[in-house]
Amino acid sequence: MIIRPLVAILFMSVCPGVWAKELLPELKTTIAAIDQAASARNLDRLMGFFAPQFQTSDGMDVNQLRSGLASLWERYNQMEYKTTIDSWQQQDNSYIVRTTTTIKGLKPK
Repeated sequence: MIIRPLVAILFMSVCPGVWAKELLPELKTTIAAIDQAASARNLDRLMGFFAPQFQTSDGMDVNQLRSGLASLWERYNQMEYKTTIDSWQQQDNSYIVRTTTTIKGLKPK
C-alpha cells in the first residue's frame, strides 16, 4: 500500500551517512518503528519519519499522505502493519530499499 514506496526516501532522512555494512540492522529497526507507529494509529509519530519535501512518483505529498491515513483509520477500527525487506542496495550516496507491507484491518459493521 502506501508505505512500500516510501521506505527508501524515509530511511535516508532517518539514517543519513550510514555505511552499507551497518545498514541492515538500522533499517530493520526503522521499519519496525514505522510499523509500530502505523499499527498504533499514531499519526504524529508516523509522519515524523517522512521528510517535509516527501512526494510519491504520482504526486502525493506529505500532507496528502497524512490526510489519507487519517481518513483510512477513521473507516477501520484496527489495522496491523507488517513490512518485510525484500532487498536493499547502496547506489552512490543513497540506498534503494524494496519492501512489502501487509496491512490487516477490521471495518466496523
